[in-house]
Amino acid sequence: MGCNIMATVGSARKRRFLNTLGVNNISSSRDSKIFEHDISNTRFDIVLNSLSEGFIEHSVNALKDNGHFCEIGKRGIWSEERMSTTRPDVNYHVIAIDHMMEKDSLRFKKLLTDAIAFGPKPLPIKKFSFTQLVDAFRYMQQAKHIGKIII
Repeated sequence: MGCNIMATVGSARKRRFLNTLGVNNISSSRDSKIFEHDISNTRFDIVLNSLSEGFIEHSVNALKDNGHFCEIGKRGIWSEERMSTTRPDVNYHVIAIDHMMEKDSLRFKKLLTDAIAFGPKPLPIKKFSFTQLVDAFRYMQQAKHIGKIII
């Protein structure tokens, strides 16, 4: 769609995976100082954020005038008042995906279908049986996986 994408990851393995998808503008999702450095000379039209406090400020500062900040995170997100005090020009959108799925499942299904149609190949899936529930959570806790964990 002609977008220049900056992604964040927490490991070199995940960085290499994104490189295989053609994403080369990548920063840290674990170290806000590295993230701040990496975006210091960049201005974004849109931020799709799921990172928490410490990263949000840097992303807000990197938005162009009248940019859009789309928050999909749940933890440590900013209130509309805080955003309007910090950057009154920013269009702030808190997107509760879980509520979208519940309240308008048909629209959500269409959005997912549309996203899949233009996106890269699906992410890998790691499957666990229900009897491996503890193993699945331990695997997820290590944050070494790429894609989705399915039980």
